[in-house]
Amino acid sequence: MKTIMNKVIGFFADEKGAETAEWAVIVGLLIAIGLVVYAPAGPIGTAVAGVGTSIANAIP
Repeated sequence: MKTIMNKVIGFFADEKGAETAEWAVIVGLLIAIGLVVYAPAGPIGTAVAGVGTSIANAIP
């Protein structure tokens, strides 16, 4: 039977969760960069510009 201290040491020694979190952050950053690069010229940029134009036209 493991003692509580051995369980705590084992928990902190396990790096699987930390590695998964690192990959999630990296993927999130890549997606954000892709959206920033793609948005001004792509359909998202066109949609945002259309909304801006609609708002500007609706304001008297």
